[in-house]
Amino acid sequence: MSDVLLIYPPYTWEMKHPPLGLAYIAAVLERARYSVSLCDMNPLKLGVEDIGDVIKEHSPKVVGLSSMTPQISTVHHIAQVVKSIDPSIYVVVGGPHASALPDDTLKEYPAIDFTAVGEGEMLMVELVGTLLDGALIFQHIDGLAYRENGAVRINPLRAPYMDLDAIPLPAWHLLPMDKYSVPGYGGKISERTQVILTSRACPYQCVFCDSHSIFGRTFRSRSTENIIEEMEFLHQTYGITQFDFADDMITVHRKRLVNLCQAFIERGIPEKIRWMANARVNTVDPELLKLMKEAGCVRVDYGMESGDPKVLKAIKKNITIEQAVEAHRWTKEAGLTVGAFFMVGNLEEDHESAKMTVALAREIRSDFPSVSIATPFPGTELYQIAKAKGWLMITDCSKFDTSP
Repeated sequence: MSDVLLIYPPYTWEMKHPPLGLAYIAAVLERARYSVSLCDMNPLKLGVEDIGDVIKEHSPKVVGLSSMTPQISTVHHIAQVVKSIDPSIYVVVGGPHASALPDDTLKEYPAIDFTAVGEGEMLMVELVGTLLDGALIFQHIDGLAYRENGAVRINPLRAPYMDLDAIPLPAWHLLPMDKYSVPGYGGKISERTQVILTSRACPYQCVFCDSHSIFGRTFRSRSTENIIEEMEFLHQTYGITQFDFADDMITVHRKRLVNLCQAFIERGIPEKIRWMANARVNTVDPELLKLMKEAGCVRVDYGMESGDPKVLKAIKKNITIEQAVEAHRWTKEAGLTVGAFFMVGNLEEDHESAKMTVALAREIRSDFPSVSIATPFPGTELYQIAKAKGWLMITDCSKFDTSP
């Protein structure tokens, strides 16, 4: 029996990394002395038809689910299974979709009792404590949305966590660590690559991004020692030799990254560990990239989006084509593998724009280019624009998929 069962729902992409958000929540709940189980349905190859057995096995008092927009219908199906087994089990849903549309989520999906907006660690500790104590008074829990007298009530947003070191390391022991297979392009494909998060939030304003729905726009980072502690733990405990930093952008603060790289070098990290990260083309330079390479970095991924300056301006990307070309040249000169993310169908794009994007892709010759469809996810400015202009022709959330 568990106080809390955390579930990550099925996802279409087989290479999905471990559910970091739920693993962090599990860690703070365990620190608060609650019994916690975590079920990631993807590596266990579980379908919704299997979840009933999981519920019966753990007999939780609270079930927590994370959901991106394409998953929300499946999440509600899981919630319905939970309620069919035991209506007294509380169901709370967090993640990007619930954070962007907490009101709509509760109105559209009756089997969901609560939605969590933003960072969920302390919210879940407070909510679980309230539920297990039987008080059932929720006004004090910032970031929580719930039903009260037939209406949806949304509490004030929770302030961002400024001291990320105060949050315990993810509860890796609750996950099937040997079953994850995040691609380690640029490193050794034969070795497993683990995902970790060294910072939260991105200060940029790209219209297609919903990261701020969870983390806001106030950049915060873990200390160098805290990051190395997690890397060493995963290396020693699970034999991980490659890490993919899941930060929106590793290069937000140059000085912070320089200090991190220097510490890696001093601690001998490059001798046993390789790492990859996301960056922006307007935040790198040859010296920084060479230092990253010396510190064990093997791949840098850039969000390029479009080869048309008109489109880049419309989506508030705040980069130039010249910066894109230079960054790719510098990255290759530093001996790093480079990846590039492109999009089609963005604001102001036409056939000529698409041709310009193809031309840019050919010019920079990324080692790992990828192309997605611009999608107006809830929580993005693009979503608000699409709604205002009447462009949303479907309501089926499962169709919100950048790579259908």
